[in-house]
Amino acid sequence: MTDGLKKWPPSNLLISQLDNIFVSDIITTENKTLAIHLNGDAFRGARFIEISENGDLSTPIGLLPSKLDIDENQVDSRIGNLIYEVKLTVRPDGEHFALGYLYKDRIEIYDADGNLLSGVNGPDFFDPSFKLQETSGGGVKAGNIRGGTRQAYISMASDMDYIYALYSGKYNYPIDPPEGYRNYVTNTLLVYSWESGELVKSFQLPKSSYNLTVGENKKAYFVSDDNDVKLYELTLTF
Repeated sequence: MTDGLKKWPPSNLLISQLDNIFVSDIITTENKTLAIHLNGDAFRGARFIEISENGDLSTPIGLLPSKLDIDENQVDSRIGNLIYEVKLTVRPDGEHFALGYLYKDRIEIYDADGNLLSGVNGPDFFDPSFKLQETSGGGVKAGNIRGGTRQAYISMASDMDYIYALYSGKYNYPIDPPEGYRNYVTNTLLVYSWESGELVKSFQLPKSSYNLTVGENKKAYFVSDDNDVKLYELTLTF
């Protein structure tokens, strides 16, 4: 273990022991290893699962956000794996981390032990929206709802002061999409305070992007989705 907090790619051994418990990133702190929990009956409703040094699932920590229009006990696992999917960023000092939901416009800030410090919804205030649909092979999968399923935070970054989030808000499949419509990129960069969790500022990037990082002196680096994919630099002013 190292001091502070970081993302940690789980080993195959650890993955094999999760046994029908669906998680995304796994984070190590000085005292704990936390799996970001998506779905599963054994730890239903938990935002994180603590994992022992032996790789055993142990303690549920925190709560998943309530889904106002779905009974949590009736959520099909194929949909449950999607509605709580998140993007992760860790503050450089390792004392805090933030989650941005992919299909719900919500940001959450936690301390290194997985305690929720603040959570904010918006700017469009929508919930995840999926349906079960048949596959060509006769199975069933979670699918988008035309004019219903939307993307929220598609990339996250941070420095000591702020959380930087590429925000989409776009429908995956609009009812009447304009020509050249792309649901996986955005020009909107939202900046949140680590201290208060509040929205500090919104920027419009000169190019649509799907990936973001932030370096020293508030320099944002983002990848355009032009035919000749390029890396751009933009100094953010507050």
